[in-house]
Order: sequence, then structure tokens, then C-alpha cells
Amino acid sequence: MRYPDATEVAVYPVPDPVVGDQVMAALVLAPGTKFDADKFRAFLTEQPDLGHKQWPSYVRVSAGLPRTMTFKVIKRQLSAEGVACADPVWPIRR
Repeated sequence: MRYPDATEVAVYPVPDPVVGDQVMAALVLAPGTKFDADKFRAFLTEQPDLGHKQWPSYVRVSAGLPRTMTFKVIKRQLSAEGVACADPVWPIRR
């Protein structure tokens, strides 16, 4: 996790009928910050080890991530909720 405005991040696949799966990132933002899609795109662009094909197609901003009793993020739940979740979701255009 390197995005400075986030305290927690999870990256996982979401089903897409055209290409199979898309990449989605769920962020829990630091207190007092708001998600800015343009700032996030600029951050991704600045990463020398991250190509455009590795960018998430969607970003979900959540108050918290689902966890197991041992505090692991339950990515299968996030994946199943997809882009139709209750949290705000931003498409990230390359």
C-alpha cells in the first residue's frame, strides 16, 4: 500500500462479462481526506513499477474492509459485491 490518503487497501478481481475480470481497489481513507479520482490517477501515473494495464478499473471507497477473525481481508466478499456495492465506486480511466 503506497497511496498516501489511504490507511487500508485491498485489490481484487470483479467479474466482467466482456473481458472476464477487471481489477478493483477498495480504499479506506485517512480521517479528513476525500477521494479525488484525478489525484489517484496522477499517483498511479507516477509509479515507475506500475503499468497502465495494472491499474484498477474501479476504486471503491469504504469505511472499512470485511475481515476474518484473524484480521485478513475477505477479498471474495469484496469480489462478489463487485461494482454494485453500497459504497461509492469510481471508474478509473487509463
